[in-house]
Amino acid sequence: MLNDKINDKKNDKITPKTTTLDHRIVEAVKGNKYITIPELAALTGKSEATIHRHLDVLVKSGKIVRVGSRKTGFWDIHET
Repeated sequence: MLNDKINDKKNDKITPKTTTLDHRIVEAVKGNKYITIPELAALTGKSEATIHRHLDVLVKSGKIVRVGSRKTGFWDIHET
């Protein structure tokens, strides 16, 4: 039983759960692929640090990808 709990924690880190905020971020990116982190923060009412953290999860899970530079790049969605 203890091993099951340990394995569940490992699996949570490998496949993070998407949250409502993640879905809001993805929808905002679908509407404007050039949206900035400050714009996402204002749109969602969350801090820029929170947006960074959620974007990191989305990028690591392969749902979105940053194409190009931080200044002139855009977000590309890889989920259906």
